[in-house]
Parts: sequence; structure tokens; C-alpha cells
Amino acid sequence: MLDKIEREPSSSLAEQKLAAEIEKLRIENAQIRRPTWKSPTFLVTLLGLAASLIANVNQFQNSRKQLDNADNQFRLEREKWETEKVKLEAEIKRLNQEGIRKNERYEEVQNELKNIEKEINTWEESKFKDEVQLTLEKAKVDQYPTIEEYRKIVESTEASIKEKEGRLSNLRARRTELEQSIGCMQ
Repeated sequence: MLDKIEREPSSSLAEQKLAAEIEKLRIENAQIRRPTWKSPTFLVTLLGLAASLIANVNQFQNSRKQLDNADNQFRLEREKWETEKVKLEAEIKRLNQEGIRKNERYEEVQNELKNIEKEINTWEESKFKDEVQLTLEKAKVDQYPTIEEYRKIVESTEASIKEKEGRLSNLRARRTELEQSIGCMQ
């Protein structure tokens, strides 16, 4: 009937409209009977979903690789810092021991300096006594029967004073040396 309506030019507008509706229904019926997976909208949606899944899987794998790389980098950094920590602890221990040795040496020098000060005082006192004795001996010149005896006493006392002056000179030089050494330690 549709063919008949289309061939006749005099057919009414209503008949042409009816024929168009019938054709439209036929096309819709064909689309309904066609499987859904063959429809273009389904295929476009399916392709979009597949592309999205592939992109998500790819992104997941890339994220996993980045995480593994970051984890390896972190492990390497941690190992590096652990090694550095051990080195620094050893350096601290060495410096502490060196400080202890320097303190011990400083105390030894201080003790030696104190002993030298005592010895200097002892020798100065002894020298002073000898100088006083010499002065007294010179004052007693008239008491000795001979000048020769007096000269022996004076020479002996002068030799004793010279010996003590030499010893004092050596001790003072050592004191100066120790004081400079202490100055360098501080």
C-alpha cells in the first residue's frame, strides 16, 4: 500500500503522513529487533568505557612504578643517613676522647707548673738565706784568724749562690715554657 500511495501524486496529505508514520515504525521495529550490542550508541559507549579502563590501568601501573621508585629512593636515602649517622657518632666519640686527653695533659702541665713554683720558692728562699749568710760572713771578717779561712767561706757561699741562681734560671725558663703551653691549650 505504501508503494501505491507514493506513486499517486493525487493522494491526500493524510495518506502521505500515514505512509511516513508506517515507514518510521518499520525503521524503529528494525532497530528494536537488532541486538543492542550492534547499535552505534552502545559501541561508542563501550569503546569509551574500554578506553577509560585502559587509561586507568595504565595510570595505576605508572603510579605503582612511581611509588616503587619513591620507596627505593627513600630506602637509599635512609641507608645513606644511617651510614652518615654512624660516621658522625664515631667522630663525636673520637673528639670526646681527644678532649679527655687534652684535659688530662692540661692537668699534668698545671701540676708540673705548681711543682716548679714550689721549687722556685724553695730555691729563692735558700738563695736569700745564703745571701744573708754572705753578708754576715763579710761583717765577721775580723773574727776569723786568717783571711784565707774567710775567703774559703765567702767563695763557698758565692758558689752556692751561683748554683742556686743557675737552678732558678732553669726553673723560670721551664715555668715560662709551661705557661705558654697552657696558653696554647686554651
